[in-house]
Amino acid sequence: MVRFFLIVSFLFILADTFAGDNDSKKKKEIDQQGLITTLSYGDPAPLGRYFFIVSAMAADSLDNHVYTDSISKSLLLSNAFYTPQNEPIFRFDKDPYEQYYKIFLGREHQSCVDVTYDYFQPIQGLSINPMNYGNGQNFYLRHQGNGRYKIYHSSGKVIAVNLNRSYHGSNIVLLEDSDSLELQWIFVDPVSFEIYKPL
Repeated sequence: MVRFFLIVSFLFILADTFAGDNDSKKKKEIDQQGLITTLSYGDPAPLGRYFFIVSAMAADSLDNHVYTDSISKSLLLSNAFYTPQNEPIFRFDKDPYEQYYKIFLGREHQSCVDVTYDYFQPIQGLSINPMNYGNGQNFYLRHQGNGRYKIYHSSGKVIAVNLNRSYHGSNIVLLEDSDSLELQWIFVDPVSFEIYKPL
């Protein structure tokens, strides 16, 4: 009889331990699901820093520095926008609950690069608008090597220098992804003029 009670007690303890393991496993899975939103599409953006965003057409792939005063203004992302820019520098920022980055213009962090779709246009242009939580301001990056990046909009299209002005009035447009150099960008430190290259 004692043996029976010992066996039953052992089975209860074993069942409780197994249930506890299942509970902790479920909790871990739920915690990991919560962490999924802190990940990003594409590659990590450099956060907490300001950059000139410059077309890769402005520099040789071996260059480590780009002096923005010596390149064509059409190759600077800040010159894509109709309103004059006092601070033509950008900063990437990410909401911890989003999978995309916002690209803020200037140090006030109130206005972002935005895409407002005009379905009557074959090519979409970019603008600067106050920060909102719409899809137009969601971007992600893919590093192409040696400090060259493609900047993707959440639609999957890529920010590109507009070499064909007949498409749109803007200097910068969204295009389908391709291997063209006009779709690649470099991030230049505004003080040292050094090209950012990820480790």
